[in-house]
Amino acid sequence: TLPTNFTDTLPSSSMFNVGNVQAGVKYKFFHKKGLLLAGSLLSEFKTGTYENKTGLKTGLEAFSFSPTIHIAKTFDEKYYVNMDLGPTLRTDDYSGDFRISTALGTNFWKEQIWLRLGFDIRPSFRNGHNLYANNLQTGLYLNNREYMAVVIRAEYNHSSGIGIYGGVTAYFNAENIGAFPFINGAIFYRWKY
Repeated sequence: TLPTNFTDTLPSSSMFNVGNVQAGVKYKFFHKKGLLLAGSLLSEFKTGTYENKTGLKTGLEAFSFSPTIHIAKTFDEKYYVNMDLGPTLRTDDYSGDFRISTALGTNFWKEQIWLRLGFDIRPSFRNGHNLYANNLQTGLYLNNREYMAVVIRAEYNHSSGIGIYGGVTAYFNAENIGAFPFINGAIFYRWKY
């Protein structure tokens, strides 16, 4: 847990800047009778900003590489279950970690409205030693983050490929993670394949 009674304070400030940029590829190895097997590689580039005076940052100061295996199964074209497995390897003395992510989902209307429930486990390898002096005060992008989490998400996919989603992630048994639920949402476009 993070201490809250600091003897020094950081100057008040705000930051609006680009975070780390991600790029990835995914390849489908097998897809028959509702069973899917795929692999992917996601890379994160250290394009974020860090301000030493305030401790504010928009991303880890590290390159990250995440090879992942994806396994999924659909049932009656209405339900699915999937699992993602893989490590994240980081540079600049930041610890890597391993991720096991599972999800159950169902659609309610012509495969356009989905409700998803997931469970994530992310233990840290604790193989890095990067810690800026003021990172504990800001609580932003700390090293050796690890957690278990429950994820709930609702999604609408229009037949044109445009979609919108909203969800909440609740962390527990966590280290160096905020003790409040993470609310997120996005507008996206999904290409047909």
